[in-house]
Amino acid sequence: MSFLRQTALALTLAGALGVLAGCLKAQQTLKIDREGRGKAALSYAVDLAKLRAIGEMMGGMMGGGAGDEGEEEGSGGEVPEAIDEFVNPEHVKAMLAGNPKVRVVSSKSTRDEEKQKVVHTLDLEFDSLKDLYESGVIRWMSVKLEKLPSGAYRFTSALEPPGLGGFGSMIPEGETPEERAAAEEQNQALLAMFQPLVGDLELATNLVLPTGVVETNGVKVSETEVAWKLGFADLMQKEKRTITVTFGGEGLTWPLFAYTAEDLERKRAEAEARAEKEAPAEPTPTDR
Repeated sequence: MSFLRQTALALTLAGALGVLAGCLKAQQTLKIDREGRGKAALSYAVDLAKLRAIGEMMGGMMGGGAGDEGEEEGSGGEVPEAIDEFVNPEHVKAMLAGNPKVRVVSSKSTRDEEKQKVVHTLDLEFDSLKDLYESGVIRWMSVKLEKLPSGAYRFTSALEPPGLGGFGSMIPEGETPEERAAAEEQNQALLAMFQPLVGDLELATNLVLPTGVVETNGVKVSETEVAWKLGFADLMQKEKRTITVTFGGEGLTWPLFAYTAEDLERKRAEAEARAEKEAPAEPTPTDR
């Protein structure tokens, strides 16, 4: 693999993992009743020191370094804007201000200067799963709720962070088995570079349903609750980033949906545009 190709792959990986490492510990719990209404408890722990380390690594790959122009952004212990907007409760509250179908019940942000950690928590209520995903609050994944011929429902969600479309897509196909093996070896070396920074990353999801679980690729906590936990190694494989559960549909009439990650990004952009339009205008300085 050429140096330019290797560097391009490293930067793509750095960007994707930088976004994920921003939520070093993420917990999402959804509880849904028979009518389809539910509650979402979201918690994100942001590791500022690791974010800066990834940024410095990317800068080094691009020929930059400490003290180079542009490093100042985020170097003062601030959460990078793209990640802050994703997890900051105030940003989410502004997005949902005009949405009666998804409501903020409570929110909190805490910061530990010594440990360089920021923790954001959000508790939401929603009228349906479809409304929750249409709100733009949850992003970087494709989601689908379908009703099977048996009458059961199946929910599927696949994590698709920006630039990641699947780590496998980063591996050049090559024309021979030898070329493919060489490319895979190069990519594994790149992944190893980031292991110390994102090796303890954890993305956890719990789903509590009103009916019994029929089938799932997660862990059954009870007859009606399923849990999934993704670590750094799991993110290397697209199939590991997909969660699915089939559950009984007796008496349920939930609205069905299917959205790609791009669909959810568009919905988020629309919600942010509405929030910006409805935000009070900042006072304009007058000439004296």
